[in-house]
Amino acid sequence: MAFWATETGQEIIVLVVDKLFIGAILFLFWHLYKKKTESEQRAQQRRDALEEKIADLKTEKHKTEINERIVFLEQQLERFYWPISLCMKNDDAVWDRVPSLYDGDSLLPTKAGQVVEEQFLIPNHEKAVGIVESNFHLISENDELTQKLVAYIRHVAVFKSLRVSGSDLNPIDVDEPFPEGMAELIEQEIKRKAAKLEELRTERWELSAPPEPG
Repeated sequence: MAFWATETGQEIIVLVVDKLFIGAILFLFWHLYKKKTESEQRAQQRRDALEEKIADLKTEKHKTEINERIVFLEQQLERFYWPISLCMKNDDAVWDRVPSLYDGDSLLPTKAGQVVEEQFLIPNHEKAVGIVESNFHLISENDELTQKLVAYIRHVAVFKSLRVSGSDLNPIDVDEPFPEGMAELIEQEIKRKAAKLEELRTERWELSAPPEPG
């Protein structure tokens, strides 16, 4: 009788089959576990890639917003604040000399004073008004300044009308004085916006700088 046909041989066969079956089950579990692990790793890689892409998009969006704010601040300074500041400084420089062109305490300008008004003060005011009217949209969010600028436009209009009519009165005599504090407010805004512009330029450079190694 063959050994495998004996009771011992049959037991051995059963034992081997059991072990092979257990091994197959273990292999199947290992294979499934490996596949699950690989699937989870791929899913995590996709999540990481997506999060990185979202972070990059947020960074680019932030950089775009910074660039837009920089452009707007540059336009405010270059097209409005610096030009009108120069007009105000020119006006102050002439008015520092004008008192010597008036007859004592009288409001009546001398001939020299009239020439200064006609050839410099009024054209300088007209230039400033043109700057305001052309670029009002750049500063319209500043209520305090816009109110003073509207008052300034009225002041200039009255000033010109008085001189055209031949009157020697000044705008303050008809309740249209030069807006108090306007020039100072303009200078404060220039400092504030120039500082903010520098801050944004620094932030943009930091966002664009390559990451440090390591």
